[in-house]
Amino acid sequence: KTKLDLDITSNVHINEFERFVLHSEFWDCDVRMFEAPGFGDSIDNKDSVANIKSYLEAAHYSWGGLDCNGITDKERNEADDRIHCIFYFIRPHKLKALDSQFLKDLCKLAVIVPIISKAD
Repeated sequence: KTKLDLDITSNVHINEFERFVLHSEFWDCDVRMFEAPGFGDSIDNKDSVANIKSYLEAAHYSWGGLDCNGITDKERNEADDRIHCIFYFIRPHKLKALDSQFLKDLCKLAVIVPIISKAD
């Protein structure tokens, strides 16, 4: 692309890429891993956080609405699409405004574990 053809819209999507079950003596934990390709890649990143925030809010809203449907706790837990923990990778020596905005806006919706990453 030339400089005039650059795409400045947010192309952030949330994709599930792995699913497995952790078994223990007392419970089973269904683990689903997601990624958000395109986050922070645009020239104008103002909608990047908003897209992820909208996804998290929609999942919380739909899960909360399951109380009214007369379903069992087991069925409600199986239908739980919320994201409970976010591993957020930060480049060393460079905390961007987008990183700060992400941490500030989404910490109310899920636990965020910031990880300072370095590729060797």
